[in-house]
Amino acid sequence: MKITSNNYNPNFNGTTQIYAISDSHQKTRKTRAFLSKILQDSPQDDNVLLLNCGDIFKGIYPNELERDSYIKMKEAKPDIEMVMTLGNNSKTL
Repeated sequence: MKITSNNYNPNFNGTTQIYAISDSHQKTRKTRAFLSKILQDSPQDDNVLLLNCGDIFKGIYPNELERDSYIKMKEAKPDIEMVMTLGNNSKTL
C-alpha cells in the first residue's frame, strides 16, 4: 500500500485590513481621527474593511457630523468596504 500526500500550496493574493469601531456616537471627534488614520495607513491598499457596530447617530454631536464622516471617507476611498450596524438609537436623517 502506497501512501500519497496531497500537496496543498495555499496562495494568498493579499490580505484584508480590517478596522472595527463600536458605539462611536459619543466620540465623533475621535471617530473622525480614526477614519483619517485608516486613510493614511492604507493609501495603496484596495482591500480594506471597516466595521461599525452601531449607535452612530445618537449622542452629543450633530447627527450630520457623524454621518458625513463616513460619507467623506467613502468619497476619499471608494473601494473601501463598510459594514454598518445602525443600532438601537438611530433615527431617520
